Amino acid sequence: MIEFLVLDEEWDKGGPWYYGQQLERHVLGFGAPDSLKRVPGHAALICTMRDLVEIWAKKRLTSNEDNLAGFCGFLSTEAGKPLRIDGLQWIADAMKANPNLGKWFRDRTSSAFMEFLDVLVSEHVAELARDGKARQMLLDLAAHAVSRQLTAALALQERIRRLF
Repeated sequence: MIEFLVLDEEWDKGGPWYYGQQLERHVLGFGAPDSLKRVPGHAALICTMRDLVEIWAKKRLTSNEDNLAGFCGFLSTEAGKPLRIDGLQWIADAMKANPNLGKWFRDRTSSAFMEFLDVLVSEHVAELARDGKARQMLLDLAAHAVSRQLTAALALQERIRRLF
């Protein structure tokens, strides 16, 4: 089902685009991380979906803040942990490709975005210290959060400065 929704360009042509994208997020498991976490070997299962999630991210993250909020929310959970560093890159790439993506209007998008950055800083310090490119993407996204005056952005930026 995931392959069909992600790879077939024609599947969602019959109705409003926002319902189609909502269904994609649902099928990818963004709204059910606790259910995914209960599956034995969930990390390996999520890793097998990496390429499909990347295709989805490149196709959908640049166009809709609900997709960004759903993806950030998923990555902030235990189920999304195997994709976090990759997700950081996909989000950073999407925001570079479409600067308007960073001008979202819903509080839930800001909250999910900040929670994702906070989880990265809290749980992936060693990986980010080794990977200069990922660290720079984190710094760029944190700087964006500060420029948008998002809640806790300055505190997060200071935490990042002290860690690196």
